[in-house]
Order: sequence, then C-alpha cells, then structure tokens
Amino acid sequence: MINRREILVSRNSGRPTPLVDQAPIITSSNLDWRGILLEVHEIPSYESNDVFLQNDTVFLHLSEPVTVSWRDDEQVFSRDVLQGHVTIIPRWLRHSARCDATCRFLMLSLTPDFLADSVAEWGTSDRLELSFAYSHDDPFVRELCLALMKEVETGASGGRLYGESLGASLAVHLIQNYSSGKTRAHDCRGGLAKYKLRQAVEFIHSNLAEDFSLKTLSDLVALSPFHFTRMFKKSTGLPPHQYLIKCRVKRAKQLLLSSSESLANIAVQSGFCDQSHFTAHFKRAYGVTPKTFLHHEIRTKQPG
Repeated sequence: MINRREILVSRNSGRPTPLVDQAPIITSSNLDWRGILLEVHEIPSYESNDVFLQNDTVFLHLSEPVTVSWRDDEQVFSRDVLQGHVTIIPRWLRHSARCDATCRFLMLSLTPDFLADSVAEWGTSDRLELSFAYSHDDPFVRELCLALMKEVETGASGGRLYGESLGASLAVHLIQNYSSGKTRAHDCRGGLAKYKLRQAVEFIHSNLAEDFSLKTLSDLVALSPFHFTRMFKKSTGLPPHQYLIKCRVKRAKQLLLSSSESLANIAVQSGFCDQSHFTAHFKRAYGVTPKTFLHHEIRTKQPG
C-alpha cells in the first residue's frame, strides 16, 4: 500500500510530502490495493518547485480547462490541460508546475514494482520507464481511472481482485503506449494449462469469503497479473473477478436453500461486502432479489 504522505519529494530537502496540503476528496488509502493509490483533489491553485514524484503517476483532469505553467530539464511551456485529458509524469522527472485557477483532478500513483509485476514475462523492470505526456486524450486510461474512482466511492465493493485487475490493465496500457521499451503481449489463444486452471479455480472456490488479491492468484500459477487475467478469461469465458462473483452468487443461492441464516449473514459468508452488494449481484444473475427467490422456493415446497 502506498503512503499518501510520501507522494512528492523536494529535490532540495529530499523530504517526502503529500501531493497537496489539503486532504483529498476521495482516497483509496484505506483500501488494501497493492501498488496503487488513487486520490481526487479540488484545489484553488497549485504550485510546486523543483520536485519529483516517488512513483509513475497519472493525472486525469476533471474540471474545466486550466492553464498550467510547466518546467523541467528539457522544456518550458504554459498550456491548457483539457477536461477529460490525461497527463503522465514519470517518477524521478524533476519539474516545477504552477496553476492559478481552481481545478479538480484525479491522481493515480503506480509503484515501480506494480508496473513491473504487471508485465513480468516481457522483460526486466529497467526497461519500463514511462515517458512524459501532457494533456493527452486517451479514452482507455480515462475510463479505467473513472472505474477505479467509482470503486473507491463505493468502498471497493468489487474487492481487491477487481480493483487490482483494473490497475493491471492500466499498467499494461501505459507501458505499451507511453514507454520507450519494446513490449509485446504474449499469445493467449490456448488459455491456461489445465493444471494451472485447476489450481486457480480450486483456490477461488476455497476462498470465496476472502478478499484476496489478483497477485495472489497470478503468483499461484507463476504468471503476471495481466497475462493471467487474459489466459483465465480465455479458459473460462470470464475475467477472474467476474468468475469470482459468479461463484459467490452460486454459493449464496445454496446457502439460501439449505440454511436459516439471515440475508446479511449469507452475504458475508459468500464473500460479499454487504447485503446490498449481494442483492444487486443475485438479481443480476437470477432476475429476482434473494428475498423474492426464497419466498418463491418456500411457496413451491408447500403442500397443496
């Protein structure tokens, strides 16, 4: 987990600080996402002088266009950053930035280990250096960032597996499109080997009530998180987090039919974060709420 107090580093003092003094409107710091920190800020102005970031960082501008004055060792400019556009700042890029207007933005910090692990089969981490990109229109990055933000807003109702899957997809996209290293995704036409698929599926079924990470699953079969996700989907037709939800709903249905536990307890025993989350997924799978399903089962079993 990334400490939000250690995002920005002054080149002169060497002391780590938060990105801005104000507390974020939204933060993932209370979630157990490995190698990812998401924050949303709204600030009246911003200025940083001769600093660098501890991690490769994606910024998504959420408000109206503002003008940013930028300086690094290679360029100086003042240009607008547009709403919905993405700026990528590599770690250790010494820079100064200033904005005198109110702006709202999403920041996503990705550790070097997280980036490297996402594409472990592609080579060593010393080639995974992202390039600076200012106010790019990248719909894929934008949608993934917004999906991660929604996860934070809902208390990570999809669990670590979903959040880290989104993060791994983002990491691979960044490496493929904003890195000087030559990378190529592995072919996944054959899916997982049968014994690896069996290992992954058995682990999922044995840990339905646990909030395990994507890396836990991918390490089990000695693959990178991204490559594992693609291979697993090829083998099962579903990405890991959707397969997990399908299994949890099935477990919950079995408990509804075989136990007298409350819906809240069944939700927890099946791995859902709460009854509301359980109800939403159950209705999506079976077309009715758990309560309606249970009442129907009771009526059909009554004599006459």
